Amino acid sequence: MVNLPKRSHSITKGARVLVVDDDSDGAEAAGKLLETFGCDVSLVVSAGEALERIEEGANVDLVFSDVVMPDIDGLEFAERLRELRPGLPVIFCTGYTSAVEALTDCGAMALMKPYSADVLERVIAERLQLPRTGSRYASAAAPRSDLPPPRLSRPASPPRPAPPAPLFPGYAPPPPAASPC
Repeated sequence: MVNLPKRSHSITKGARVLVVDDDSDGAEAAGKLLETFGCDVSLVVSAGEALERIEEGANVDLVFSDVVMPDIDGLEFAERLRELRPGLPVIFCTGYTSAVEALTDCGAMALMKPYSADVLERVIAERLQLPRTGSRYASAAAPRSDLPPPRLSRPASPPRPAPPAPLFPGYAPPPPAASPC
């Protein structure tokens, strides 16, 4: 694999990212890309292994995961992560449009494949900036004006409208805090 040049985004520098993908080549490629953003990367090959690490208290700032895996699907993985570590940012990547919709409806962040390095870096930086209890990123930087504000609540009624069109290819807007799942 070609060595990628280092990028310099102050928000992502030093972020501890757990990459979850049952395809070791995909996990390694994602890990190398994340390292160019200055992230400290750990790789696991299953959602079950990722959950074990989180249960054991792994020091993780963000989870970057594939959706379709043999042991646990993305929706169940998102729900279990939310139970174990509420507020832990999770970004799922997938090539399936239906999975993006389902994950967004369930309160997870979904990124459509293929995505560019620039889009991934912006999404990770945005997710790390969202206020979370106990995060070293809670006040790391002012919100970026070129990204949509996070949707923190959903209207009581009528039912939530369809999400807005993406601002740039491969980006799904942040989900609301509440989840129907």
